[in-house]
Amino acid sequence: MVRVRVRKGGASKIRPRAGRRQRALGVNKFTRAISLKNVAEEKAKRKFPNLKVLNSYYLWEDGMHHWYETILRDPHNPSSA
Repeated sequence: MVRVRVRKGGASKIRPRAGRRQRALGVNKFTRAISLKNVAEEKAKRKFPNLKVLNSYYLWEDGMHHWYETILRDPHNPSSA
């Protein structure tokens, strides 16, 4: 089990620096394409590449972050089958 911290709030896109500026840039109020739970699972997957993610669940939140607990298993360990 791993506790993963994910920042709160919506996502923000990178503002285009060159070329034509769109009338509606859509930089600040950008909705994420994936949920914060999936973001937490991806962070755990990157941190522990030898383990598989089984599931995760919401723990709590403070003013800046959401916390998720992710359940991982070792596919090469016979006792965790």
